[in-house]
Amino acid sequence: MQKWNLHFDGSTESLGVEEFVYRVKTLTNETLDSDFLGLCKNLHVLFTGKARDWYWRYHKQVDRIVWSDFCSALRQQYKDYRSEFMSKELVRSRKQKPGESLIENLSIKEATAS
Repeated sequence: MQKWNLHFDGSTESLGVEEFVYRVKTLTNETLDSDFLGLCKNLHVLFTGKARDWYWRYHKQVDRIVWSDFCSALRQQYKDYRSEFMSKELVRSRKQKPGESLIENLSIKEATAS
């Protein structure tokens, strides 16, 4: 995971929460054979700054980190506040990835738009 060169700090100048979740999910599927349990045990390496502080507060509140619950809490904490234009531009410019089905591509575009 440390080789992914992926970090989330929660600032508005860096990667948005939806893109971060998408990249973590994709990299977990591709490099960790979809081992989300293993991912959840090592999530701390992906956070910096204020987001790292948030992560440790969340960690104290739960008995065990579950990926879906964690994503919901992370999204709630770091909602993307984008303009409608910016959201449409992100959807328009997104290209389907190699090996990604049309359904997956459309789902990601839909999540980006909302």
